Amino acid sequence: MPPEADLSGQDEYQRGVELYRQGRFEEAAECLARLGDSAGVVGTVAQFYQGMAHRAIGVAALKEGRFALAERHLLAAAKAAGPDAELAKHLASVYARTGRTRQCAAEMEKVSSAQDTPSTARRLAQAQWQAGQREQALMTLTAALRRFGDVAQLHIQVGLFTAASEEYEKAKASFMAAVEADCDNCDAHYYVGLTCSAVGDVAGAVRSFQRAFDLQPDKIMLAYQLAIAAQAAEDSGQSVAIHVPEPRQREAASEILHMAAYVAAEPDFVESFLSLPPSDIDDDLFETLGNIVKTALVDHPSFADLHLYAGRICERLGQYEEAIERTRQALAINPSYVQALVHLGRLFAHTGRARQAIDHLIRATKCGGDWPEIRQLIGELMMGSERQLEAEEHFRRALELNPEYSPAKEAILKLAA
Repeated sequence: MPPEADLSGQDEYQRGVELYRQGRFEEAAECLARLGDSAGVVGTVAQFYQGMAHRAIGVAALKEGRFALAERHLLAAAKAAGPDAELAKHLASVYARTGRTRQCAAEMEKVSSAQDTPSTARRLAQAQWQAGQREQALMTLTAALRRFGDVAQLHIQVGLFTAASEEYEKAKASFMAAVEADCDNCDAHYYVGLTCSAVGDVAGAVRSFQRAFDLQPDKIMLAYQLAIAAQAAEDSGQSVAIHVPEPRQREAASEILHMAAYVAAEPDFVESFLSLPPSDIDDDLFETLGNIVKTALVDHPSFADLHLYAGRICERLGQYEEAIERTRQALAINPSYVQALVHLGRLFAHTGRARQAIDHLIRATKCGGDWPEIRQLIGELMMGSERQLEAEEHFRRALELNPEYSPAKEAILKLAA
């Protein structure tokens, strides 16, 4: 079942994202933090932008050399918006949850035998380590380095295992070897920074975290670690000069593909987002959501639901002509699709095409959408087209469906006046 939309706290949400878009980050973070425990999509989106507000404050403090303040806000950002997970930690947690570490190691041995590559050797070593076969894991990596030469990921894995045994100088040497093998490997620089911190080399830590941050300026945790190292250097009396790189456009293609597959299976998931109240982040949020739905349509062009959702997202973005075309595609697949008929009718009404709006809304009533609000809208459109007698019939039908429907009562009274 798709998640239910929990729209509690709408006013707080709108206020918080408005403050964020205005650049009033401290007020935004405080406002959005009050929604942290909210369920559903409102709480999720609010938490993300709370993190982004903390990130903006932290990065600004980092630029100003206020490292303690930067550290505090960047940590809050990572907690709210989520730091990037490290591959080794992710795999370790997966194995730990399964409780079948030895079976994992045995299966990885089969894979490694069939596909002898650096990546399969690394995964085998990880499985062996989690199964308690620590010497065997290091031997696997050593043998792979002999076969494949200086591969950064293999050196990194040796360093991670060595650091886990608290042999930080050895670990640092492995991470440095990874840097020499691939000077643009962000993970290698990051781990050099961590081991420098562990052995008290704060200047080395600052240099390595700075290089990692230069390579991936979007990563909150890199900025956070740089702030900690810079503060430690200042505390020890060392002068520190850092710079904050401009963030790059994120490569979100894989995330969009992943979400597209989910949306194709549960298209009503989009409904939760469409239920959000209008706000200053609509362009960001719905452009991303639109890309996800359009990606899903590439593999599922015959899904009428997806075409309708694409149309509704376009409407939310103010792209009315594309919204009309997308909704027409839904009706081409399913001519009796009531929600699509109603949506297209509303779009035509909004864009001043009353006759087409009336036609589609009447079709909707014949296909199962005989609802008071639809009859009311038809009547109002007919009134605007000087079709009072026909309009009255629809107002009366609305009252038959719901005798307490006040808009229809008021419309009939106006006609009788």
